[in-house]
Amino acid sequence: MWSVARFRERPGWRSGFIFTFAVAGAALLRPDGALAAVAFVPAMVLDLLPGLIKWRKLVRIAVVCALIAIAPFAVWTARNFKTFQVFQPLAPRLAIEPDESPNLGWEKWVKSWCLDYVSTYQVYWNVPGSELDIGQLPSRAFDTPTERDQTEAIANDYNTNGYNLTPEIDVRFGALARGRIAAHPLRYYLWLPLGRVADMWLRPRVENLPIDLDWWVYAHHYAETKFSWTWAALNALYLLLAFVGLFMRPKLWLPLVAYMALRSALLLTVEAPEARYTIECFPMIFVLAGNAVALIVSGVLHSSRKAPY
Repeated sequence: MWSVARFRERPGWRSGFIFTFAVAGAALLRPDGALAAVAFVPAMVLDLLPGLIKWRKLVRIAVVCALIAIAPFAVWTARNFKTFQVFQPLAPRLAIEPDESPNLGWEKWVKSWCLDYVSTYQVYWNVPGSELDIGQLPSRAFDTPTERDQTEAIANDYNTNGYNLTPEIDVRFGALARGRIAAHPLRYYLWLPLGRVADMWLRPRVENLPIDLDWWVYAHHYAETKFSWTWAALNALYLLLAFVGLFMRPKLWLPLVAYMALRSALLLTVEAPEARYTIECFPMIFVLAGNAVALIVSGVLHSSRKAPY
């Protein structure tokens, strides 16, 4: 963000290189880091005033920066092809080994009911390798008693098979998922994805604290529930201030919104939500919220000067 603002003020090699290394490093860590380039590169070049920089220089900077950004991925691709004999320029979406099954049937079935981080932690992360406890599944995982029986049968076969998600069991999960999707397509393609994104934006970020997952059950833990709701309120306050700050239209407000919209659109495809997936947006939330705070403070000071004594 700093390098983009710097480049718009004084276009040059230094700010271009800083932006390139930042984006390439983010994308190398996780492929979705490249969204920063998609959102911010247009803002770096399209709004430059005529005569502010010679277009030849701008093209040279763009070409060199593009080559620098591509270089680490070329090395990564060559390494993967030499070591695993696969063409893989980016880390795989499901973070699996080249010879590891993606378990697409299981993934689709989880996506047909998973809505919040509790299910991610208790169910999604445990399979394969640990027990699938059907008692931890929410009621929305079953539409009919027959479907519950089918799910329980598959879970029992998985548990008695040494917690091994075999291709046959994965196919059965996939068939179960297809039936659920056919019965409720809007739930699968619209309501659940929107709910997962809302969970990632609004859930209090207490998952790394010694707080129970069911923090909202006040009868079980008074202090934890109060603390978690306070944290949720703080999170909501940041989002509200950022929304107010948008009306001031600060510099780069459009690419900031574009990045958050692109990231949220990407998160619509996630099977199991985690609050950490929206953390990358919060530096931008802070910038927008800071503008709102400045507006509020200036308004208060202006009113105090006019107040009679």
